[in-house]
Amino acid sequence: MYARNVLRECMMGFVSVLGPTQGVQYEEFTVLSRRVDRMEHSIGSIVSKIDAVLVKLEAMEKAKLKRRETMGKILDSITEVS
Repeated sequence: MYARNVLRECMMGFVSVLGPTQGVQYEEFTVLSRRVDRMEHSIGSIVSKIDAVLVKLEAMEKAKLKRRETMGKILDSITEVS
């Protein structure tokens, strides 16, 4: 969304890095806007996949800690009996 707004502002001549802008043709803006939309969609998909991986990693870490805790309890009970 942000990138699309910047494109609109550039088209209208409000934003410029090098000085006043001349604006762009409507067709050119439409093409750029579609490209930005596709990029935003792709980035959103990538972020969703990264989030899913992080959730799985957190679950694995919790399981690892639980196993370690259980193993510690087992070993403690074995050493208490001896």
